[in-house]
Amino acid sequence: MEMASAKCWRTSRSRLNRVSAGAGLFCLTQQITACRVCTRIPASTGLPLHRHPNRTIMLRIYTSALCLALALVGTANAQDHGQQVKESQESGEHKMSTMAHGNEADQSAVRATVDALFSSMLASDADGVKSVFASNARLMTTGNREGKPFVQETPIDGFSNTVGQSAAGALDERIWNVMIHVNGNLATAWTPYALYHNGNFSHCGVNAMQLARMEDGWKIIQLTDTRQREECEIPASVSGVKR
Repeated sequence: MEMASAKCWRTSRSRLNRVSAGAGLFCLTQQITACRVCTRIPASTGLPLHRHPNRTIMLRIYTSALCLALALVGTANAQDHGQQVKESQESGEHKMSTMAHGNEADQSAVRATVDALFSSMLASDADGVKSVFASNARLMTTGNREGKPFVQETPIDGFSNTVGQSAAGALDERIWNVMIHVNGNLATAWTPYALYHNGNFSHCGVNAMQLARMEDGWKIIQLTDTRQREECEIPASVSGVKR
């Protein structure tokens, strides 16, 4: 009986070591049940229970403690993740990157170029807008028109002229949750945005940018955006900003 009991527990533990972390608690419960069954003393043996107290009691204490520990760790991890998500959503740092790849210096330099574009728009600085684009850059918009998808290009010079002709503060494009990836001389930046014209909400969407490292710094080589007026999920920390 002792050999069968030990074999059962070794088999259960070996099986448990092979399961994934996500299924660990469930499998542990099943294997504990199996071990309790095979360590139970059959009534037909006629052996009194008090002759085997340590083996049964210690095994049950050990398995119960292990089960409780796994449950507590899982609960703690879930609570910690939930708290991090809540703090991220509630923080007013809507311009902070939520995801990044590449060394920190390159990430910061790419982010500076992205911010310079929208700062120049807000200041009605046409030259500032031109300065962040490469000479052969493209400005694209994609969406649906009359139920059909379309892609439309806007000349960089035409866009910068529109910015320069606007009153200072009229074009206020606000971004948040910027995701930046860098590999060598190539970078991408993805960010939701909301555009306010003369203080009034105009539309929202996503900016997808590709940037390249030039001799004079990171430049946008293509910017493609989407535009919509409905179903815009704009954080309160963004929509409530007054310029």
